[in-house]
Amino acid sequence: MGRWRTELDNAFNSREFLTWAKAQGLDTKSLKLDPLLSELTGTVDGKTKTFSLSDDSGLADVSRVLLSIARAIAPGPASAFSYPWSEGKVPLYVVGRFYGMPIDLSPAQAADHRKKLQKGEPPEFPPLRYGEQRSVAALAEQGKALGDDANHHALLAALRSQVNDAEGKIDLNTVMLPLGMLRST
Repeated sequence: MGRWRTELDNAFNSREFLTWAKAQGLDTKSLKLDPLLSELTGTVDGKTKTFSLSDDSGLADVSRVLLSIARAIAPGPASAFSYPWSEGKVPLYVVGRFYGMPIDLSPAQAADHRKKLQKGEPPEFPPLRYGEQRSVAALAEQGKALGDDANHHALLAALRSQVNDAEGKIDLNTVMLPLGMLRST
C-alpha cells in the first residue's frame, strides 16, 4: 500500500497536474477523487466543482496515470477518497478497502480482533481480487507511465512554443526540453 501511496503522491504533485490545477483555480489542499466515475472534486473560487473526463477542463489530458493509480488503490464501487493525506499516512477506510478488510466492526468483533492480535495471531486476509492490478510489475509500469506522461507534456510545451516560427528561424537541434520527471524502469 505504501508504494502505491507514493505513486499517487507523485501523480498529484506532477508538474502537469499542478499546472492544470492552477489554470483551473483548483485548491489542491482538499480534493475528492472518484476512480470509478473518473471525477475529481475540489474548490474553485470558494465553490465546490467537479471535473470529469468528458468536460472541457482538460482533466482527461492530465489524469490518465493518476486515475490508473487511484483504481489500483481503490477499485470497485464506493471507491471515492479524499486527498491529500497526512504525511506518511493513509486513511483507515482506504487501507480497509485496499486489503478487503472491514473497518466498521461491531464492539464484539473489534474486541475479538484485538485479542487475536495480542496473542500474536496474524490477521486473516481474504484473497485479493485485484492482485494482478497491484503487482510489483503493475507498480513499476505506473512509475514508467508517470514519467512518460511528463515527457509527453514537456514535448507538447516545447512544440507549442515553436508555433509562431513559420519561417523556420528556430534551429530545432538546439531546442532543449525540460524532462525533469524522467524515470527508469
